[in-house]
Amino acid sequence: MVTILHITNDGSRSDVFVSGLASPVRGILFDLVGTFGYGMLVTTYGGQIYGVNSAGIHKLLASVGEDTEGMDVAPLGGSFGPFNGQLVVMSEVSGLLRAVSPKGVVTVLNASNPIVGSERVTFVPLDLGKSGSTLEGLYEANYATNVLKADGKQFEPYKGDAIVSTELGDRRISRVHWNGASFDITVIGHFPSEAEDGVFLSPTMLNPGCPVSQDSRPSAVTNWCWPNCGKWRGRPRIDLSQ
Repeated sequence: MVTILHITNDGSRSDVFVSGLASPVRGILFDLVGTFGYGMLVTTYGGQIYGVNSAGIHKLLASVGEDTEGMDVAPLGGSFGPFNGQLVVMSEVSGLLRAVSPKGVVTVLNASNPIVGSERVTFVPLDLGKSGSTLEGLYEANYATNVLKADGKQFEPYKGDAIVSTELGDRRISRVHWNGASFDITVIGHFPSEAEDGVFLSPTMLNPGCPVSQDSRPSAVTNWCWPNCGKWRGRPRIDLSQ
C-alpha cells in the first residue's frame, strides 16, 4: 500500500498520514497561493495527482498518464496568463508541462516545445528582492555533489514566470513565460551536474511574521494549523544565518 508519513516537528515519532494512493509518490507540495484550499498536493509515478486535506483524506484531482514529479502553483497576478493560480506539473520523460485547474481540468502547455529530462518547476516569487537580503535566491540540489545558490537579482526580471531545471543532456535551466497568446521557453542557464529539488528563498520565507490576528485568521489556514497547534503562531521562521 502506498502511503505518506507524517513526522513530528521534533523528529521523535512518525505515523501514516495518507494511505491508499494508486502509485508511488514522486512529489509533495503545500499550496501557498490558496486556489487549492492551502492543502497538500501530491504527484505520483503513475501520473495521478491528489489533493489531501488536514485529516489525511485524499482526492484524485487528475491523472496525466505518465510519471509526474515536479510541481508548483502559479501565483495569482503572475506571468502565466489564464493559468495563474493553477497547479503546474512536469513529466520528465515526455518533457510536457501541464496545468491542472482546481476542478481537475488538464491543459498541456508546451506540446510543440517539450523540455525533456525536466526535474523541477518553480515559480519566481513576485516579492523576490524586496527584503534586500543576500540570502534571497534559488537554492538547488546539484546531484550528487552539493547545493548551489543563484542570487535572487538574476531572477528579478522573471517574476511570476516558471523556472524549469533538467537533469539530462545539457542540464539546462529554462524560463517559461506567457506572451499573451502562448508560452515562450528560453534557456537562461545550465547546471554543472544533475538538477534535483530546489526552492526560491523569498522575503516571505525569511520573515513570515503573522499578518493576521487570531480572530481574523484565514479559515483555509485554520483547517491546517489551528486544530493541531492550539495557538496561532503564523508560519515557522527560517534562519539560514547559522
